Amino acid sequence: MITKQKETTQKTEKPNPRNEKQERLYKIILECRGVTEIKPKGERSERAFAKMIGMSFQTIQNLRNGRCTPSDDFIAKVARYKGIDFESLRDYIEYGKEPTLDPVEEALLVIRRMYTQDLIKVFDTATMRLADLEKRNHPPNRI
Repeated sequence: MITKQKETTQKTEKPNPRNEKQERLYKIILECRGVTEIKPKGERSERAFAKMIGMSFQTIQNLRNGRCTPSDDFIAKVARYKGIDFESLRDYIEYGKEPTLDPVEEALLVIRRMYTQDLIKVFDTATMRLADLEKRNHPPNRI
């Protein structure tokens, strides 16, 4: 008597079609959207991010799914949003060399992502600091 053995199929995860360069690009996109494991509070949708940088939602989806490579225009828009130069971002995508920000760009990046109330506090503090510096550098004339 021949018995048929039941074939078992295991669910296999769909392989990720992105290569290393596309993974680095996608990591940058997630960072721009505010997607982090720690603080999802400021997370933006892919649609909102696409609109913010002036690209189509379809482009973001295609990049995310590894169906296309980023154009120089896309890299330039993301670099501008992140506050890093084009070459630095392109080198990161191509070779994995981490982009670096100068301290001013780093501060501006944080400011760009602040909520209104926090931004008001920063603006007030900066205004007071500038007024103080102005007084020190240009004392009032005394007669």
